Amino acid sequence: MNPVSGRSVSPPAHLPSVFQNEKSATAPQTSSNHTSQGPSQEGEAAKQATKPTIQTTIPTAQHIIQFLHRQGSQVDQSTLPPFVNPANRSIESQETRALAYAQTIAARKVLYFPGKTLRREMGQAASQLYKIVTQLSDAQVAALGARLLGSQGLLSGCAPKELVNILNRVKDVEASLSQGRATATDRAAFLEIMSSMGSLYLDPEAKLGVETRTKEQAEDLRNRLTELIKEQGLSPITQDVVNRVRNAGSSSAVGPQKKKERVRPPNDKPPRAGVHDLGDEVDSELGIDQKMRLPKIRWDVAHISTKRVSSHVEPLVGHMSGSLTELLTVWDMLSGHPGKDLYTGVLDAHRNVREQETNPTYMPMEHLSREERNARHARVAGACAMIIGCGYHGAVELAEGVLLYTGQNLRDVISKDEDAAHLLGNGAATELICELLKNYVGEAR
Repeated sequence: MNPVSGRSVSPPAHLPSVFQNEKSATAPQTSSNHTSQGPSQEGEAAKQATKPTIQTTIPTAQHIIQFLHRQGSQVDQSTLPPFVNPANRSIESQETRALAYAQTIAARKVLYFPGKTLRREMGQAASQLYKIVTQLSDAQVAALGARLLGSQGLLSGCAPKELVNILNRVKDVEASLSQGRATATDRAAFLEIMSSMGSLYLDPEAKLGVETRTKEQAEDLRNRLTELIKEQGLSPITQDVVNRVRNAGSSSAVGPQKKKERVRPPNDKPPRAGVHDLGDEVDSELGIDQKMRLPKIRWDVAHISTKRVSSHVEPLVGHMSGSLTELLTVWDMLSGHPGKDLYTGVLDAHRNVREQETNPTYMPMEHLSREERNARHARVAGACAMIIGCGYHGAVELAEGVLLYTGQNLRDVISKDEDAAHLLGNGAATELICELLKNYVGEAR
């Protein structure tokens, strides 16, 4: 039971099925203990899920009660600070650390060894984005890469032209599915470029990591991007799209209490990699050469309500996130989807069927072909891989956005003031997201 809400910590029984691709849909999902063997073929990914041994991945009610008793019930709550660095939980709790490790290794494996479907989706989107970015002025490219190229960015110290070089490598290598030069850092940077574009439209007031970009530069960039998107025959991100997507998956929509439960105290922005900075340990386990590893990144440390952090076993990092929504809105656009379907297309189709009561057995994405379902899962897996693999957010902070993108709305089963952690906060989110990620790992190259 969830000690906060009193509900079962497990998701509804049908939730895991939304992550089955064409390879896993006909075979039961299996789990395996963490292994030091190299990544599997994409078709065998489900049999080679990589995660540390967790005694009880989704703890029983008794286990949670005992665990919380060990962690907090013997402490005078009045002496605790109202906010705490959520990464401390991985130091204090083996259960949280195990989940953080499982998420990090699943995500970074996707970035290092993406499967064919994901490489194809990235290559196609990078090809479209390359055509757009190469028509921007140098100043506009720099503005687009303000976060990536800034002091807190993945490409800190690089020149703006490196964004174009990365897009060129991802589109040429990944689209052809050939052996080549694109690295995990290239893939993560490409995904962050899409995230930055999404933020420019959906969260234009965001300042984190983009202090070098003025409001005027952002407006100029947004206007120019819209022109170029139209010239490519793609659907622009209009105000109607912005309003619809924000209502569904913005930071405030998936984290209604986020502003009350998170602060950003002054800090040194320590370099981190992976959830709760477990990236180096994961890379060593995967056998990644030092020069090929994803670099550590600096960004503000968020402190979250002590009560929230202590109420869930799932690792928290920055509270519930709208970053996934921003990235996937742009990825859908670059994949050629019409404006009305950007991000919420499957969710809206599912809602319409339910409201019309024409097909009571309808399942999310039933109207899509197997190829379309697999491509959609690949996109959301890639987005999660970057956000979790770099350490920006944990699985539970992305869970609602993932389910929205695949046609399911947690708002149907949680209250307006709750978030995904209230339902999935004791291990279920890690299970869901790792199940998604493992289907999009390919062979080592």
